[in-house]
Amino acid sequence: EIKGKGKSAAARLAAWEALLEQVAQGVSIRTLPIAHEIESLIAETAPLSAKPCLFIANLGDDGTSEHYATVTDLAAKRQSSVVPVRGRLEAEIGEIAASPEERAGYLSQYGMEETGLDALVRAGYDLLNLVTFFTFEGPEVRAWTVPSGTTAPDAGGTIHSDFADRFVLAEVMSLDELTEAGSEKPLREAGHIRRAGRAYVVSDGDVIHFICA
Repeated sequence: EIKGKGKSAAARLAAWEALLEQVAQGVSIRTLPIAHEIESLIAETAPLSAKPCLFIANLGDDGTSEHYATVTDLAAKRQSSVVPVRGRLEAEIGEIAASPEERAGYLSQYGMEETGLDALVRAGYDLLNLVTFFTFEGPEVRAWTVPSGTTAPDAGGTIHSDFADRFVLAEVMSLDELTEAGSEKPLREAGHIRRAGRAYVVSDGDVIHFICA
């Protein structure tokens, strides 16, 4: 339903009808310029073809498929990305690999740096503009997902409102560096822990210790 009066309603109706005509021809809304008059209407109706999208292509063991080019062409027309997976091969590797290191070895033999599932998760996060940061207390590690661009106080607020309201600073380290070092102590001694203020924007893979008043 197009609400409004006079020229405003007429402009919204015309823009909406033009958009529906494109959709009827199989064009995804996400690829179309959206007239200012109907931006709010798109937000209210939340049509599926306006939502972020990615394609998954299941390839053969050798990483090829006769249909792959068709999928990539379709994805390009819809301004989407394609995540290739080798479902059967990866399932077999998952059954015979006894450790992450052994799995990585099998993947390397087939020229793969990661599994299709790992690639899919990463692509999904990129598509939705999400990042993950970590907190730990003793042996317990927790992962938290926030929108890209989230500041340290707001990230803390996803854990508890006090972390945002009483934020003083954040001690930030890299997950990769922490994993390699084995504990926080060597990083602290080497000066690899950053003291970040309220304006700090959380990066994917940050490990954060929040200090509050």
